[in-house]
Amino acid sequence: MEKSLDDLRKKINSVDLKLLEFLELRMRIIEQVGELKGVTGNPVRDLQRETELVNSLMQKCSDPFLMEQISEIWSIIMKMSREKQESLLLKQ
Repeated sequence: MEKSLDDLRKKINSVDLKLLEFLELRMRIIEQVGELKGVTGNPVRDLQRETELVNSLMQKCSDPFLMEQISEIWSIIMKMSREKQESLLLKQ
C-alpha cells in the first residue's frame, strides 16, 4: 500500500509530539535531580555518567545513521539538563 506524503508527515508529527512529551518529562525529572544535588552537594556535571549514557545508547541503537548522531543529540540534551540544574541551584 502506497502512503501519501501527507500521511507520512502526520506520522512524523505524531512522533515529534511524543519526543517533546518525553523531553518535558526528562526535564521534570532533571528538576528533581537538581534539587537532590543541591541538598547532597553533588556536582551538576557527571562526565562519567554522560559518557556511559552515550555509550549505552550507541550500543542499543540499530540504525547506523542515527548511531553517528547520538553523541551530538545527547550532548545537547545533557547540556540542557545541566543548565536546568544550574538554574535551580542558583535559586536555592
